[in-house]
Amino acid sequence: MRDPSGRYIVLIDAAKGRIAGTDKLSFLSPTEAWFEGLRIHPDYRGHGLSAVLEEYMIEEASHRGAKSIRLLTNVHNLPVHRNTFRNGFANRFIVRYWKWEQSSAPQMAALGSQITLRPATPKEAPRLYEWWWRTPSSQATDGLLHRNWLFSATSPEEWAGYAEREQLLASEQLDVESLVLPPPFLLVSDDINESGDAAWTIATLSATADEWGMLARGLVSLAVEKGCKAIEGLVPDHTYIHAALHEAGFTTGGDESRLCLFELLLP
Repeated sequence: MRDPSGRYIVLIDAAKGRIAGTDKLSFLSPTEAWFEGLRIHPDYRGHGLSAVLEEYMIEEASHRGAKSIRLLTNVHNLPVHRNTFRNGFANRFIVRYWKWEQSSAPQMAALGSQITLRPATPKEAPRLYEWWWRTPSSQATDGLLHRNWLFSATSPEEWAGYAEREQLLASEQLDVESLVLPPPFLLVSDDINESGDAAWTIATLSATADEWGMLARGLVSLAVEKGCKAIEGLVPDHTYIHAALHEAGFTTGGDESRLCLFELLLP
């Protein structure tokens, strides 16, 4: 509500003095708009109010310079799906929420082989960014990074910033000058969870074949070493990633953990 670059609107039933619905527009960059918080009170559903709000916000985003609008919604939220498809949005990809907590994780000795991770250097970051663009990990999210329940574009300069903060993690044996295959690596951001403990959020992760499991276990091992109490993230909804995270002690819910990203490109 305090975001100066976006809009937060409320629908009021003036006759009854009740809130009928809310909607929120944010800007993740000067040209990337994000929709969230579209809610209609149950007593007011079925009257087209969500469509009115979405159409208004599309016009508002366009007026403020947006070239793309994105949103996340549950895979079974068909009313939202209908609105977005009707307004020209495309369903770009599906992600799933995963979480690891040190208090409930298996013993490290039981995790098996793993990749020993180290912070990549700012000099290595642009090359790793180039490799990422050539991998299924980038293609699975249309080149967007996860940012704490949001997705937006990235750049080599941003990756160098991750490296400077030691949040771009790669294999200890990494030699970017001699690479002939995509290396395993990941981006994380430092956060504080609801309990006030240090936590990491996965922005993206990339590996090939058997390296997925070793990368996930290496991430958990490093988290324990650094005193990180929890790791979470929205990652592509693919079975090979599921298996790697599950074996490393991550957990997920049912369909409530699966989200669709919709995108509308504006002229």
